[in-house]
Amino acid sequence: MVYFLAICAAILYSLAAFVQHREAQKAPAGAALRLSLLSRLAKRPIWIIGVALDLLAFLAQFLALKGGSLLLVQPILAFGLTSTLVLEAVFGARRGFGRVAALSLLSAAALAVFLLSTNISSTNAIPSAWWGLIIGAVAVGGFFAFKWFFGDLQGRARGVAMGLSVGLLHGAATFVIKAAASAVLVDGVLGSLDSWPVYGLVVVGAIDLILTQSAFQSSPLSVTMPLITILEPTVAMLMGVAILRESVSSRLGGVFLAVNLAAMAAIALVISVAASRLVEAVEEEV
Repeated sequence: MVYFLAICAAILYSLAAFVQHREAQKAPAGAALRLSLLSRLAKRPIWIIGVALDLLAFLAQFLALKGGSLLLVQPILAFGLTSTLVLEAVFGARRGFGRVAALSLLSAAALAVFLLSTNISSTNAIPSAWWGLIIGAVAVGGFFAFKWFFGDLQGRARGVAMGLSVGLLHGAATFVIKAAASAVLVDGVLGSLDSWPVYGLVVVGAIDLILTQSAFQSSPLSVTMPLITILEPTVAMLMGVAILRESVSSRLGGVFLAVNLAAMAAIALVISVAASRLVEAVEEEV
């Protein structure tokens, strides 16, 4: 069930990104990194559909993390960009289909080898409230620092900066989702309201929403998505290891595990570039 939920979350996140990027691109450039961007987008029914897809994806990811570890769920989500092929099938673009399809099969094989050949520990420990304060402070401070010091960047430099920021924030948000899922599992829905993860999720989620829509509004997917695709699972998995003490070991040895993880990251990066360019081609045709 964890695998199924993670795959559903990956597909839904990919569809949501496609829809939201298409609508955010229509917003004025000056609205980036402002609350007014959200108020403008909220008037667009298609963008609302994208947000609804995001919420469904969040629910699937939440349930997946409730039963599985970050080290298990995040690699599956990282390869979710291959679900861009669903967009290709729906909207009828043919450019790049063969390349993305081949890479998708290769990525699926690498992911299967990783899951079948590794032992992944899982924990439902709730991190200390200090971690919630640190993550919240970094998210809020990082947002305003980016707005003040990097808000005037243009072109590719802006896309790279936005991709780095969103990827890092997505990773931290995923860690908070795991903490909230653990709180609900241990204390129940009402009991979880006494712990920090639920409130941390509101703070980090709000900042994540503004920054992500600003990235969609001002930068092409082919620049931002490769960075997000690599950074989000990497940050979340590192936090899972360092803070939650999750661990992963390979039945075939440490060298095999390192090579397999490196291969998965490389394939994910290439897929991200190819698939995001395919999405841009679809958007130009629609």
